[in-house]
Amino acid sequence: MISYLLFSTILMIASFPHLVAAETAQNHWKVPNGNQADFSQTFTNGEILPIAWNGWNSEWTDDFLDGTTVANLWVTSYNYKSYQYTQELTKGVDISEDGSYTWTINVNATSLGNTAEYVLRFMRPYDTYNSTGLQLSSRGFIILPAKATTTSSATSITTISSQTTVTASHTSTSIMTNPPTSPPAPTTTTPATATTSTSQPSGLSSGAKAGIGIGSTVGGIAILGILGFAFRRRFMQKPPAAPQTDILPGYQNNIAPTFKEPKPLHPQELPAFSAPVELDSRPCSR
Repeated sequence: MISYLLFSTILMIASFPHLVAAETAQNHWKVPNGNQADFSQTFTNGEILPIAWNGWNSEWTDDFLDGTTVANLWVTSYNYKSYQYTQELTKGVDISEDGSYTWTINVNATSLGNTAEYVLRFMRPYDTYNSTGLQLSSRGFIILPAKATTTSSATSITTISSQTTVTASHTSTSIMTNPPTSPPAPTTTTPATATTSTSQPSGLSSGAKAGIGIGSTVGGIAILGILGFAFRRRFMQKPPAAPQTDILPGYQNNIAPTFKEPKPLHPQELPAFSAPVELDSRPCSR
């Protein structure tokens, strides 16, 4: 009984590596790490990725590549049915031996905008990529867009306020940059190269000037309106009517008028006969 248990234990230990390998073929990938879960590794577009793997023996190549030991390396979208992206990185790789390939990640922005999940695949060299073809794939990983890079250097910067004017003898302006490893050297400004003059604010501000201008305009309009109203009222006013009195003309200065006696009229008899008068027969011209 003891010998049987011992034999079973030895047989299990001997077959354990095979069982583990059969379940985790992706463990042969070093970069990306095949021992980690899918999408637990993140890379950046433009980053140099040193892809590496341990060789697959015939047991793996027979099962996954139909006995082919020379394959082409592809990078594709992880969910190919959702979004189709493929890029062939290199050809004719002997995957039965340990190997590596340096890839500068260069996925286009359109693809990165549609998906961030990608995977490496070894496929037979005479196959064009298809999602159902024979392949040895890596763990899924994330690719993010490249971040904006900024470079800094030690520069000598002079800050000038908004009320300060700088007069230079040349039309071009040069900024002196010191190497990052050495401290910035002190800079001196001579009258021949540039002179800095600070002008003090004088006079009224722009707001005060605007207020004075608006007030003057309104005042002028008001004065013109008053003058126009006065002239109009003066010309529209009628002259006073002469006083009327009921006193007769003869009673001026309280003096009674004098009336003359009318002469008596005597009756006169008209003549009883008057000679007829003949009219002139000659034509008259007007």
